[in-house]
Amino acid sequence: MQRNYSLIWLVIIGLHVANGENCPSDELECRIDKQCYPKENRCNGIEDCHDGEDEYECDACNGGAVPCRRSSYVKCLPSETRCDGIMACQGAPDEENCTVCNKNAFKCPKEERCIQEKRLCDGTADCNDFADELGCWECGADELICPFSLECIHANKILDGNNDCGECYDEGYSEECFNGMLIIFA
Repeated sequence: MQRNYSLIWLVIIGLHVANGENCPSDELECRIDKQCYPKENRCNGIEDCHDGEDEYECDACNGGAVPCRRSSYVKCLPSETRCDGIMACQGAPDEENCTVCNKNAFKCPKEERCIQEKRLCDGTADCNDFADELGCWECGADELICPFSLECIHANKILDGNNDCGECYDEGYSEECFNGMLIIFA
């Protein structure tokens, strides 16, 4: 009985390999795992091959997939990676010109840029206008908490040329602010 089961497994495995090596004309074959996948799935951002080879060395991406340049070739990433606040590609083309953000991302109101929600109220201004730090902690919706003094300042004091928080936090740690501090302390 054992011999019959072994023979059946060999036949099944043989059929799978044979099927992988002889894909129908409307399908392509994965080099390593030899499985077949539809031609239209090549460069669509969804990995059909175990090692993702069907998304590498693409001339263009299909179906909303995001082109990601990797040194000498392009890899296509799933459309969900676009405007999610995570830079998945060198130079971050997946995070450029974002008018709407994917779920779990926050849109910087005055920029075409998204940041991850976990970066909201973390004490570091990721948006140029500090929008991701407004309304945090015990401050009002239009206030920023100063990380060193823990005082709240109104949004109109952000980037106004005055060092309201100390340490130039509300001025984005600008060189001009630090230079002004040097003049005060000199």
